[in-house]
Amino acid sequence: MTSSATQAIPLICLVATAVIVTSNGAAACTCSEYVSNDIGSKSEQEINAKRFERAENVVRGRFTYISLGPDVRRGFTVKMHVERAIKGNLGGEIELYTGFGNGDCGLVGMVMGRMLHDRPVDIEIRTSPSREDGRMGGIDSCGYIAEPQPSSSSRGARER
Repeated sequence: MTSSATQAIPLICLVATAVIVTSNGAAACTCSEYVSNDIGSKSEQEINAKRFERAENVVRGRFTYISLGPDVRRGFTVKMHVERAIKGNLGGEIELYTGFGNGDCGLVGMVMGRMLHDRPVDIEIRTSPSREDGRMGGIDSCGYIAEPQPSSSSRGARER
């Protein structure tokens, strides 16, 4: 087992315990406040395109840190290194929040998987500069999320 995988085991146990302890069992993620009713029965690709169009801030970055937030019932603090802003002007190291993913639309599982495998993600950041806890904004499953597409230069090198 790699050292990063070994280091991740205590964090995964902590997250699983926190999700179980704080779960109310009847929660369900609903994105109705973020996605208008004109989506109807469109494909996931069309829905994500609409989310991208609506987003103010979309970045490509890598998650570097995750821990329980200041109030354990309100999710996790996540740090991300922004590699580039796709929309908006966010950059550098940013501190975010996300929920548990058990009905609150949080992305803790995706964050941990991306950290474990050191994989970037294109993701919408909903900013809230007036937060009392100092975190810049949030990420959730209702926003734009996409696998980064390789640049044409790296794609050409692989095909040779």
